[in-house]
Amino acid sequence: MTDDIEEISENIAKEESLMFMNATLRNLTKLLFSSVAGVLIILHLFYPQLGIDTITLSLFVILVLPWFLDWILPRLKSAKIGDLELQFREFRTTVKHQYDEIQEQQKKINDMMMYSMSASIYKHLWEIHMGNKTNGEYIYKDEPPFRREMYFLRDNGYVRAKGDYPLDFNEGIKDKNLCDFVQLTPIGHFCVELRGFPR
Repeated sequence: MTDDIEEISENIAKEESLMFMNATLRNLTKLLFSSVAGVLIILHLFYPQLGIDTITLSLFVILVLPWFLDWILPRLKSAKIGDLELQFREFRTTVKHQYDEIQEQQKKINDMMMYSMSASIYKHLWEIHMGNKTNGEYIYKDEPPFRREMYFLRDNGYVRAKGDYPLDFNEGIKDKNLCDFVQLTPIGHFCVELRGFPR
């Protein structure tokens, strides 16, 4: 699920980037058309014998039209061309609403990850993560609180065995390096990425 949310967030960021590039390109195109039309109007008016005729008026329309469309289109609710009807504002509002809902859901998921385990349990997760990352060690102490917290991590899907054997925490692994046979699951990595260094 977190991969889906990350993918949706990336797609929204790409969409926003494309919208910005499209707006920039649209403005450059308008400026180009307006500039060319403006220059042609000025050149056309330098010949007094031509006066203001249909060519000058056409060029004036070309000059004004892109700016007028850019002003009027955001204010349109819909447009109908033949059998095709387009809903502009409602579509934009729907997309914005869905984006806001996704952001709110992501915040709730992040908060849930942040507060789903105590600091003492998270410290175990962090130490295993760092031990695996740096070829370090995190020694198992066969004491009831330590054992209970390790089972919490295993049972809630934050850690798993490195091999195809059951992962048990008992006196058989007392004083052994947990990093030799325990690794984080994807959700464990996500939690560490989200919470960072234990506080």
